[in-house]
Amino acid sequence: MSLRLRGAELLSLGLLGIPLSFSVGQYGLGMAIPPLIAGVAFAVWSWWLPRFRRPGLSMLGIWAFAHAMVLLAIALADGEHRYVFMMTLVPTLIAAATLNRQVVLIGTGVTIATLVPVALLVAGDEVGAMPPLLVVPGAVLLMTVVVASGIRDVDVVSRGTAVVDPLTGVLNRLALQARLSELEAQSRAAPRPVAMVLADVDRFKAINDELGHRAGDRALTDIAARMRRALGDLGTLYRFGGEEFVVLLTEGVVGGAAEVAERLREAVSATTISGRVVTVSFGVATADPDAPLDQHVLFDAADRALYAAKHAGRDRVEVASERLAPRRFDRRRAAAAPVVDGARPETPPLALADPAVERGSKRTSSWLIRNSVQRQQLIEVIARAEETTKASNAVGVLMMLSCVPWLGWAYVVPGAVIATLFRPVMRRARDVRRPEYLILANVLGSIAAMGAAILLAGPVALFALPMFALFLVIPCAAFPARGAWVSWGIAAAVMAGVAFALDPHGAVHDAGVLIVPEGLLASTCLLSRAVGRSSTEHRSAAIVCPLTGVLNRVALDARLPEVEHESGDAGRPVSLLVADLDHFKAINDLHGHETGDAVLAGVAARLRDELRLSDAVYRIGGEEFVVLLDGVAPDEAVVVAERLRAVTEETEVAGLPVSVSIGVAGTQPAQRFRYADTFAAADAALYAAKRAGRNRVVAADEPGEALAA
Repeated sequence: MSLRLRGAELLSLGLLGIPLSFSVGQYGLGMAIPPLIAGVAFAVWSWWLPRFRRPGLSMLGIWAFAHAMVLLAIALADGEHRYVFMMTLVPTLIAAATLNRQVVLIGTGVTIATLVPVALLVAGDEVGAMPPLLVVPGAVLLMTVVVASGIRDVDVVSRGTAVVDPLTGVLNRLALQARLSELEAQSRAAPRPVAMVLADVDRFKAINDELGHRAGDRALTDIAARMRRALGDLGTLYRFGGEEFVVLLTEGVVGGAAEVAERLREAVSATTISGRVVTVSFGVATADPDAPLDQHVLFDAADRALYAAKHAGRDRVEVASERLAPRRFDRRRAAAAPVVDGARPETPPLALADPAVERGSKRTSSWLIRNSVQRQQLIEVIARAEETTKASNAVGVLMMLSCVPWLGWAYVVPGAVIATLFRPVMRRARDVRRPEYLILANVLGSIAAMGAAILLAGPVALFALPMFALFLVIPCAAFPARGAWVSWGIAAAVMAGVAFALDPHGAVHDAGVLIVPEGLLASTCLLSRAVGRSSTEHRSAAIVCPLTGVLNRVALDARLPEVEHESGDAGRPVSLLVADLDHFKAINDLHGHETGDAVLAGVAARLRDELRLSDAVYRIGGEEFVVLLDGVAPDEAVVVAERLRAVTEETEVAGLPVSVSIGVAGTQPAQRFRYADTFAAADAALYAAKRAGRNRVVAADEPGEALAA
């Protein structure tokens, strides 16, 4: 399962009944009741979805039920049926957005196989005289499933990248919070044993300070790999942040949590890492197996045990006891606590910042796209669409050719134009600066071509109006709200114009001509928006640090190829600031992770607010940040760095004095920017600032050479 529908999408299921209610007098009351029942069933199913042990099977069941209700509505409809066969599109589209492609293709085959006998039974004469009445709905179902399944894959990939730490390859803090929330919900129904092991690398700051960030990154990767091998299938390892890791143990392993922690401790210290012996301290806590789980209480107990291990000499395992009994987190008090630089000192230690996307700039935003996350979503969906439109176009061509004896060759020509131009234009879109406008123009051109095809074929082709829904799957999933609504509005207007041009009387008095297709169009747009929104949210979570709300290492890696390429072509200078909070380890050790997290969030907010909209700040490690200044020369970057340093120490953060050291390096307009070299120079300058007493800015004159600013 990859998607949970929200209220708007559930309301869109009213398409199965609400538009049809306008045609009760024409088609009979039986036409509207079964789809309304299906809509209610979908709403109930979505509400109960978290309680299903096998949600995929439950989705198959609700899909089968909804399809049966649609078939029943078709069977009960009075009068002509040519306009109602396409109703099977909505439940199939929902299934394509939630289930894997193989299952959906098989299910779609079953859908078509059951639609055919029902159609022949209730409208045999109509279908016999006009076979496209069945051919077109079947082809549209297949084409929609292929395209929607490809877009669903984008959502699945986004979800995967959102919960994996890009440096170590283990699950991240977002995944930890999701798992704890899940265990918390399950424990309310039936309490279950849960243990948490909190690990912190001893004196990790010394590795970064003496050997540099790259050596520190290699050490963290090695530590994570050793702990994961030693853990095996006993539990799940998460990187909590910086040099802290969390292990969750459930069921039969809980009683041996201390032994598991000892095994992990020995695995890390067994051999040297980065040329030195590295040790880890562990805190272990076990939840009350007879009471509902409180994740904040459990974490607090493990955190206190960890710092007991630190104070006792490090490189040891400490188990939470009555002496370390956790305090219960007071959520009401936390809600009323004052906000300090974007963070509440009273927030629970596992709380995450909203994964707010970084702000756009005049250089990166447009009327349709506000920021790089949305543009990345657009490009990814289009790239996936390129792969799927081959099969979809093949089905479409066969469908149109098969309709020629009844609809004429004029019906084929606009469709051929769509199939010929769509993929080349979409491929070209990825190479332009504002791809959203070219993509939207291509989509609107396809909608216009579809309208022209029906107009050329004449009133006999009005049953094909619901095909407009096919052209909304991609834009409504790829674009933010504004682009989606523009696409839907124009498609709805073109559809209405075609209907009134060919059959004005039917467009007003026959709900099947226009009302039902418009309902299908709106439902398709809303459901596609659900998939696109889900993918964008998870993409945002994947590139935005959930604690601080600034961009992370994944976002930096994605941005660098563009900056490196443009710096050479445009001759723009590029500068890097590498910033590190001074004595941050002492804050964590003396005041705990809760205060340390508040400090990180507060400093990140100050850095972000002090920069231009066109600049970006990235959190690349525990207390390390990188600021990318595109179009800024090194001497100007030193001024920016000094301003950031001053604003950081200006007032206390979370009740504590905080300062930052910054290293600066960059390229001149005539030089090509290469991140690896520039970062190495800025990193060396940062450690020169540390050695000189901290709370200062040092600039590198040349890569590898650091001179005081």
